[in-house]
Amino acid sequence: MKTKKLRIIKMCLIAVAVVFPISICILPSFNALQTNFWIWAGYVAYLLFMTFFMSMFREHKYDARDVDNKEIHITQELLKERNKWGSFL
Repeated sequence: MKTKKLRIIKMCLIAVAVVFPISICILPSFNALQTNFWIWAGYVAYLLFMTFFMSMFREHKYDARDVDNKEIHITQELLKERNKWGSFL
């Protein structure tokens, strides 16, 4: 249920991000907003917020165990290399 709500929220955020600049450029009643700096600054702030929100709830392809296992594997490989070269001395 939680993922379904998040997916709906993400779609709404994306829809607003796409429709807002198009509506400002096309609709004649919004022509005055095309040259307003604060409207575009607010839009950029919205895009930054949306990017942060999307990245915060993205689906991770790995978990902490995978990272720990990878670090352990790298450490073991480094120890093998050190032991291999230490045997020649």
